[in-house]
Amino acid sequence: MADYQSLNTQQFTSWIRSLETASCSGDLESTLVLRQCYLEGAPGLQADPGQALHYTWVAATQGDPRSMYHTAVVEYAQGKFESSARWMLRSWRTGIREASFGLARAYAYGRGLRQDLRLALEYLDDARECDAEPGQRESLRQWVVTKLVTRLLSENAGQEAVQILERENNAFASLWLADLDRDREQTWLLKANDQGNPEAMFRLAMKAAPGSAESFEYMRNAAKAGYRQAWLPLADCYSSCGIHPCPMQERRWKNSSAVARELPPFPAD
Repeated sequence: MADYQSLNTQQFTSWIRSLETASCSGDLESTLVLRQCYLEGAPGLQADPGQALHYTWVAATQGDPRSMYHTAVVEYAQGKFESSARWMLRSWRTGIREASFGLARAYAYGRGLRQDLRLALEYLDDARECDAEPGQRESLRQWVVTKLVTRLLSENAGQEAVQILERENNAFASLWLADLDRDREQTWLLKANDQGNPEAMFRLAMKAAPGSAESFEYMRNAAKAGYRQAWLPLADCYSSCGIHPCPMQERRWKNSSAVARELPPFPAD
């Protein structure tokens, strides 16, 4: 590729043909050069995404790990799930760690591979280690954990369900554990609170002594975190009979609650 810009049109055409011949004979380097030419375009050669994809597939068949991965991504988008899963697995086995997310998704939804939620979690662990698809990864992980734990509970395998949630070590799991492990409900709620879960804050407020500073603090934190069920109770805390009388704050949180329920706002006086 370094000298192609110095070639005239006839020489360039001849060079491309020689690359095509070499590619057909299995030369991976020539295939990758052709892919790049069609991807970016070159003097005398218009960029052609379709041809670039074709040579990506050719490079995959010739053993290029990165091309295997890109082929898997494209085929998944095209709904060719079985072929996509095969390429994704081959690319992962040859060192493309990002493929772990694609495999997790395939096992989670049963697209191209037999659904296996435990294997999906294992590949999600690998995806987390290499920081592959962080946004999609965490939402998929929560979906997988929800499905797996729900299934285990329906099968009376509560101990394994608890172990999975404990391993997750996040606010979503801690809140669920508060419902499953009643002997340690307060411990799990406190942990979920520390992890920023507003529902845990609300539940701790409701469990604290009515009218206490502790209850007020948890309720205020839950309300500020956007937990709607906390808005009206917090308004009561600011009422004339509440722990922290403040008419302005009382109206603010009453109106927030009214808007959420599509009710007319409370009057100023």
